[in-house]
Amino acid sequence: MDDIRVSFSNFWPSFDIQENLFKSILEEFLGLKVRVVDKNELSDLEFTSVFHMKSTFERGSKYLYSKVSRKAEIEYENAARYGFVSREKSRSKKRIWYSGENFRTPYGCADGYIGFDKNDSIKHVVYFPHWMYRLYSQKNALKGSSIFQFNYLMSPRDEEYKNNRVCIFSSSLDPRRKMMIEIIKEYFEVETFGKAFGKYVDSKSEVSRKFGFQICPENALYPGYVTEKIIESWNCGNIPIWEGLDSEGYFNKEAFIDLTGANTKEIHEVIDQISKMNHAEIRSQPILRRVPDISPVVDVIKSLLA
Repeated sequence: MDDIRVSFSNFWPSFDIQENLFKSILEEFLGLKVRVVDKNELSDLEFTSVFHMKSTFERGSKYLYSKVSRKAEIEYENAARYGFVSREKSRSKKRIWYSGENFRTPYGCADGYIGFDKNDSIKHVVYFPHWMYRLYSQKNALKGSSIFQFNYLMSPRDEEYKNNRVCIFSSSLDPRRKMMIEIIKEYFEVETFGKAFGKYVDSKSEVSRKFGFQICPENALYPGYVTEKIIESWNCGNIPIWEGLDSEGYFNKEAFIDLTGANTKEIHEVIDQISKMNHAEIRSQPILRRVPDISPVVDVIKSLLA
């Protein structure tokens, strides 16, 4: 087994540099012995993400500095708006950029890119949104190809009676989301949670299971930008009330209420119809249509190390 030095930079605060999907791919798919090194050390491969400013203080200080330095201004804009920093700051031989946030592929800052844009073999771009990362990161997911998990998500559920109450968890409340809530309140009881409503919960999943529906729209409408929201809602036994652009067609439209692009009249019509239905058939539907493919991620890492 060959040795490889790997570093990780700019990931979310809870990211574990010793236990993560990318390290598992190197070890279990490619048979490499991984030694994780500090991001400031020379590495054979660096995985970098988009969390460059992890606190309000850091963001504020970098913003102020950007007002007195043109170079700092460019770096701040790149990090805040596009999710990358200059390649010259990297000490790695090869670099792979990963985004779990709604950023477009920042061509030129890395050798490979994993995110929400369509596959591109020439530029080493891989479509692998964060919900796929989350599923494949489950314990023993790689060794067993996560067959149990995917079979569960692709199989009909037992028809279960649940109440008609609706929940939403949100850290911010944009006008579109607020409008959805106000309309849905005319037909169902809606309870709000999260920072946006000043009502925090210890366990989102435990609270969610007490409801029959969950409003869980994506934060932005961009083709392929799909997070774990819809799967988390379904996994709690809810019917997701969703808005997003599943351009790759992974999700079963019979398993959720799709309000994507609907105007207020159309939302009224959809919710009114749903309020008069027996929901057991919708609730029994599987959420996934097919198993998400991890092989493009494996292939791009392998090609960059060749």
